[in-house]
Amino acid sequence: IQMRILGERTELRHVLSHPKSKDIFTGHCTREYAGENVNFWQAVNKLHVIASQLESAFISSIQEKETLVGKVTEKYCLRIHNEFVKVDAPQMININSTIREDLIARAKAKRFTLSMFDKAQQEIYSLMETDNFLRFKESKKFEKMMSSLKTYKNFFNGNVEAQRLAPLCEQLMSESLSSYKKASVLDDGGLDNRSLAFES
Repeated sequence: IQMRILGERTELRHVLSHPKSKDIFTGHCTREYAGENVNFWQAVNKLHVIASQLESAFISSIQEKETLVGKVTEKYCLRIHNEFVKVDAPQMININSTIREDLIARAKAKRFTLSMFDKAQQEIYSLMETDNFLRFKESKKFEKMMSSLKTYKNFFNGNVEAQRLAPLCEQLMSESLSSYKKASVLDDGGLDNRSLAFES
């Protein structure tokens, strides 16, 4: 619904929140040899989703829950670190050296937290937003994707009353989405097959 209303004004966060469009954008990034950016962004989101599920799970003992959350956090944080952050990682992301060194030091000291990758995730999101996504919006893939969604711009054609209301609909939707600035709040439907096997 977001992309249908916004049309060409669709932002990266909208694309990443829709499974089909996210897959198309991931394919675009892979062709640009930047697939690791989307994979990392998704991996961090997946970490938060798993942790949230554990927090809401019914476990009679508070101590048992804390122990479980701690073990899961360490397990997945280490996987993300080894896959994307450490030097010569299989899908090493391009982040600020200070952030990388801090994450490496945390992993070495086993100081794992759910928020440890947030700064890196925000940096990668900004990189995709100002680089890969701009080219994606100029591509035929984006044009075809938006056409397949049957945006309201096309839906309103021929309907005078609908055309009159279209700008208002777009404005209201845009305003309702403007408060969501952090990519980390978006729900993730799972990791790319080329990324980490978090389900194991």
